[in-house]
Amino acid sequence: WITFWDVNRTPFSSSSTSFVMSALAPAVMSTEAPPNTEPCDAAEENEIRGKCPSIDEVRSIKAGTGPAKGEARNLVLLGLIFSLYFGFRTGTIVVLPLASKELLQDTLNGAVHSPLYQLPLAIWFVADICYAAPNAYVMRAYGRRSAFAWGGCCAFLASIGAFCVLRFCGRSLTAFVLLNVCTVVMAQVGMAEFVRFAAAEACADETKRSRSVAKVTAFGACMSAVAPLSASLCETISRESQEDDLFGFAYFFLFLAGFSLIYILAASMLRLPSLPASANDPAEPLAQILRRSPVWMAILAQATVQFVMVALMSGVPLAMTE
Repeated sequence: WITFWDVNRTPFSSSSTSFVMSALAPAVMSTEAPPNTEPCDAAEENEIRGKCPSIDEVRSIKAGTGPAKGEARNLVLLGLIFSLYFGFRTGTIVVLPLASKELLQDTLNGAVHSPLYQLPLAIWFVADICYAAPNAYVMRAYGRRSAFAWGGCCAFLASIGAFCVLRFCGRSLTAFVLLNVCTVVMAQVGMAEFVRFAAAEACADETKRSRSVAKVTAFGACMSAVAPLSASLCETISRESQEDDLFGFAYFFLFLAGFSLIYILAASMLRLPSLPASANDPAEPLAQILRRSPVWMAILAQATVQFVMVALMSGVPLAMTE
């Protein structure tokens, strides 16, 4: 957030001046200018009327206080995309170490714990870092809807690939390598990290943008529990049918493929406003940005949180299998 604000001057609005002034107005002005309440002339009112069912909505759009068309639908779809993305992350954090253990335990002479069991997750986080800049470029060049759909397609192909590897390749080092390749492709679902910016752009009222972003991300975090529950369901089904435990993990990735299709459908239904124009000011050097104490403190805090979270969420399932 800090880096994006400093370099681009505005994270959400197409006009940096309007966004900054709207944010600072309550602090620097004793009174707030009233909204434009002048009546519309007949031509303007008729032009807007075709998009609105009532005269009140016509005047609210003219005054700049009404919601944009399709705003609620966009926010719901973005919340769905974010929940599916979080589901991918929470589900795979649990399943990938267990699947890796099943694949490598014979090769490692029955080792209870091994760093190799955590390798797919480590590769995923490295891929997140490598994809960050290209994803931002794709988002800017082709728009948010196309970029989200691309992330969903990659997740679908990777999920199908992981299902085939675990279902048909058996326990072998080759299957483990192929699973890591699928993980690299699946990490492209991280395109959904841009949902928070899209949620802000979808909200026409600048004073309500932070609330819209909070609602979308909170909804995604709460609904992401569907993926770990799906993993438990798949494992239960495989055990009741007396199948190999590895097949249960394979069925989980089949569930993820279904989630990916929902993800793609939600992305295709988005109707977001055009992306804001980038600032003309030259970008500051990366080294200068990283020297700012808020930036490196934020990076350190995020790395610490991720380490603790991943260590607990991946280590606990491994320990519970013993």
